[in-house]
Amino acid sequence: MLNANQPLNGHDSMMQPLFLVGCERSGTTLTVIMLDHHPQIAFWDFYFAVEMLPEDEGWPDMEAYYSYLQTDRGFQAMGLSIDRNLDYPHLADSFLRQWRERSGKPIVGGKIRDHFHRLLRIWPEAKFIHLLRDGRDAARSLIEMGWVGNMYTAGEYWLKAEQEWDKLCQLVPPERRTELRYEDMVSDPIPTLTRICKFVGVPYDPAMLSYPNDTSYGPPSTSSIGQWKRKLTPEQIRLAEACMGDTLVSRGYELSGESPLVVDAAYEKRLRLQSRLYCAEFRRKRFGTALFLADMVSRRLGLSVPQARIKKRMNAIETTYLK
Repeated sequence: MLNANQPLNGHDSMMQPLFLVGCERSGTTLTVIMLDHHPQIAFWDFYFAVEMLPEDEGWPDMEAYYSYLQTDRGFQAMGLSIDRNLDYPHLADSFLRQWRERSGKPIVGGKIRDHFHRLLRIWPEAKFIHLLRDGRDAARSLIEMGWVGNMYTAGEYWLKAEQEWDKLCQLVPPERRTELRYEDMVSDPIPTLTRICKFVGVPYDPAMLSYPNDTSYGPPSTSSIGQWKRKLTPEQIRLAEACMGDTLVSRGYELSGESPLVVDAAYEKRLRLQSRLYCAEFRRKRFGTALFLADMVSRRLGLSVPQARIKKRMNAIETTYLK
């Protein structure tokens, strides 16, 4: 079972968690909710465990990590405690243990949005589910969230996640990883979830699809498939496919048939500037000009105490937009 313990670096006992990895806006939150509704699986967003983890070696500065956790929306929503007597890997592991104990479920895990391979430094025996969605749909949704400003830069988010998955596949044996297509999950959920449950080591349970009873999410719907065909302009589609076309094809997604677009260095520079301006204006409208400027000034001047207060106010606003 996944809740068995294994040694870290030959001597410390650590969890064997389950992780869902994939690009944001690929249906990861819906998948988390389905998994968490299983009577034997406790699941939630867990990106805060690796967000500050260095790329190759070493651990984050602990004081900086404590400060980060105090204003991280996901961590604060979980109500987890911080044991300052623990080093970084054991502190991250303690968050899993707390959530397992609180839930009373034997299997525990979470969603990770990037830096997938870093997880192995803490949990070398972890198991992974990769969620794949048509990158054009994921990119379109990223723009709606205000995280990027055009289909080219949004496509880079998706492309990076797929490259991370490819890297992880070189490090993790096939029996500890599997792939889930978003399109399969919403069009044929029971067989798809049954296969995932088999990978996890538990039987499928109908409770996984009972989430509309206690969340804001509706039942799986095929209306979310291929929205890019209906909602994107030809120019937006060309931008997306200029960025990630080859990888889309390698993942089994057909290209639109629109004429190929060449993005040279100058055009790419303009797209990146446009994306930054779009995101800044999006945040200004969402948080209001005063709060937006206060956040920008406090971050640039390194005013940690005001920044913490501002961040919590912004978290509260962002929470109202989450589905």
